[in-house]
Amino acid sequence: MTELILIVDLEATCWPPGSPERPRQSELSEIIELGAVLTEPILRERPEPPPRFERLIRPSQHPTLTPFCEELTGIHSAELTDAPALAQALEELWAWMERESGVQRSEWSLTLASWGAFDRGILKRQAGELGLWLPDWTHVDLKRVFERWCRRHRREGVRFGLRKALDARGLTHEGPAHRALSDALAAWRLWAHIHSPEQLSEPAAALLGLIQEQGLIGPLRWSRSLPRPLDHKASFERAALELLDARFIEALEHGRGYVEGARARLLSPLKAPPPQTPDTAQRAEDQPL
Repeated sequence: MTELILIVDLEATCWPPGSPERPRQSELSEIIELGAVLTEPILRERPEPPPRFERLIRPSQHPTLTPFCEELTGIHSAELTDAPALAQALEELWAWMERESGVQRSEWSLTLASWGAFDRGILKRQAGELGLWLPDWTHVDLKRVFERWCRRHRREGVRFGLRKALDARGLTHEGPAHRALSDALAAWRLWAHIHSPEQLSEPAAALLGLIQEQGLIGPLRWSRSLPRPLDHKASFERAALELLDARFIEALEHGRGYVEGARARLLSPLKAPPPQTPDTAQRAEDQPL
């Protein structure tokens, strides 16, 4: 299986506050635009712009957008008249992913990432209603990932929206808000920033270097001076969780007891064996096999 990470953003039909449809918006909304970027599980220090996908989508139940929706998204009903239906747009997305990755969809191990849970929810709901195929995926809420990153690094901006989160980190964003591709690219810029090796704490950098030294992961595509050792269990645990959250490693992510076992496995080979005296060497030789 080949791991792929698809960062998506969806725009959908919507109604103004106070309208009778507003309380049922989560049930009624239909996707009208899809934007996506395909990125890598382990990032370079200066990642290249990712492959991108964008489609307008014709809604079937509410083809005429409300003035509120048109103003919010900048998408007008007339633009959707000749747009593909959701089934065709999704098939084009999966075919695009196969071309860009060089991997057939049957071999995907897919992570779907989005800012918040709305995109995942509406995609699953509409696909279920229409009987459309969706790949198995693990969902990552980038908003929560960013919040954890801010808390871990004691940075401000935990409660920011996507655009303000970019501003807080000094990152640029292009295109208008509430358009699928520009928001997907904004989410990717934030993802690439907080998952960069430059953002790792000293203990996490030390642990990553240690794991690489012992051959538990392949060579990384970036270089950095890695300090070591990890001085105690608490720093090891924080470093391991940071690497897992940043997706630099997978080896430690299964089970709750990984910290002690992994720490013993990784750190014990670094400890030099105690010097042997002639007596202790002889006693060792006398032990039964």
